[in-house]
Amino acid sequence: MCSSDLGAERMDALKATFWTTWAGFVAGIDRGSLDRRRLVSDTHDTVSHAGNVGYRRLADICREVSHFARDEAAADLLKRIDRMREVADETRRADGR
Repeated sequence: MCSSDLGAERMDALKATFWTTWAGFVAGIDRGSLDRRRLVSDTHDTVSHAGNVGYRRLADICREVSHFARDEAAADLLKRIDRMREVADETRRADGR
């Protein structure tokens, strides 16, 4: 799906939904121990959603987190999660949200 295929109002609504979903996703990470299986699933879903609304950098870092959640040491995964949050903040600011 390309943003030019959608009207501006529809794209704005999709982005608003994305950020609402994102807030729940991040809150789930903050609530306690990392559930790697859930993290893999949630980041996989986020890759698609972020890509659909044009947030390519965020989709890329979510893909990395998903990979690291499967196979890597906790310290490396936590670094990627921190970076994912930074990219999300940058993306949100750049999009004026």
